[in-house]
Amino acid sequence: YYSTQGSQWRPSRWYQSQSEYVQGKRSYFEKLRGIIFSFLEFLYICTYKKEQMLYLNLDPNFKPFSRGTSEISHESFIFSGGEVHVKLKDFLPHEQVTIVHRVNSSADLMKVVMANDALQRAGHKEISLYMPYLPYARQDRVMTKGEPLSIKVFAQIINSCNFKRVTILDPHSDVGPALLDQVEIIPNYTFVSIAFG
Repeated sequence: YYSTQGSQWRPSRWYQSQSEYVQGKRSYFEKLRGIIFSFLEFLYICTYKKEQMLYLNLDPNFKPFSRGTSEISHESFIFSGGEVHVKLKDFLPHEQVTIVHRVNSSADLMKVVMANDALQRAGHKEISLYMPYLPYARQDRVMTKGEPLSIKVFAQIINSCNFKRVTILDPHSDVGPALLDQVEIIPNYTFVSIAFG
């Protein structure tokens, strides 16, 4: 909102400065992110009840599950040649573990694959993947000759990990879930009905 009194535009009484406006927006989105994470945790725990949940959070800024859970600590970095490295630092005696990650790039995908292999070598028998966003979901068909079926290529990589369960939020279409093995979908309407119900 801006006032037009005088010859110059100036912020109205709602926002005394541009920095105040930006800080207000940032605070709003931080609160919204916290609410979303809380409801995602509620949905997942209600759907898959376990006495003790063990998680490997590959993104330090994305930890939607915290209450009543244990976390495997790890370190990861990228070599100068672009290769991804993941190393587990905890070896907890637990067969079931869920990898939690936002896969937004090819490096993120490799981090998931590497983490899965490390967990298998550490003795974990049942490994699941919690991946809210399904990459390549919009590339669910070949539009012109010479293009790959990108979602199928991505699904083949995920399926090669033999996850017990792959949990995603509402995907772009039915193609992605059809290509993924052991997929479980949390639909948008379920999230919205709980969040605003």
